[in-house]
Amino acid sequence: MSSIQSTSAILKENMDMYMLNPCSNKIWFIIELCEPIQVKQLDIANFELFSSTPKDFLVSISDRYPTNKWLKLGTFHARDERIVQSFPLDEHLYAKYVKMFTKYIKVSLLFL
Repeated sequence: MSSIQSTSAILKENMDMYMLNPCSNKIWFIIELCEPIQVKQLDIANFELFSSTPKDFLVSISDRYPTNKWLKLGTFHARDERIVQSFPLDEHLYAKYVKMFTKYIKVSLLFL
């Protein structure tokens, strides 16, 4: 049984809703998109006032799941700010699955 709570909150624009995930989890979460998308930019935001903003996080993508062949999209460094932070990508790759790993919790991601 998963210890993650409120998973649907990561795809909602309501800034008062967020997913909770224990720090002890090795993979923070994996998202399945409705269809493959071309990833041009990664946006991340944390509007929760009582949590840490992720500092360094790794994002990988795949066109199938389960898989042992995740393609590393990049390791990113976020500032400790309560704004949407954008990370433009040099390569525009296609993906249906997005995997994120960080040491921190309580982050809200909005995929457009």
